[in-house]
Amino acid sequence: MENTISYARSKEVIVINDAKRGDIGSTSTAYARAFLGNGTISGDMVTVNPFLGSDGYMPFIDVAKEHNYY
Repeated sequence: MENTISYARSKEVIVINDAKRGDIGSTSTAYARAFLGNGTISGDMVTVNPFLGSDGYMPFIDVAKEHNYY
């Protein structure tokens, strides 16, 4: 995944992590930072599952705002 994302970035391709995350609390925050932060598996977008409530998606919105994706 890291190699694929790195290659896509080198070609200026938008990276969408189709992760469908739906965790709660601190685990959702950790996934948000991994998939939208500055790490080796971060992308431009990520899919999330809203069915567990705002604990599952709000960390992604917060991290997106931090990195000016929002």
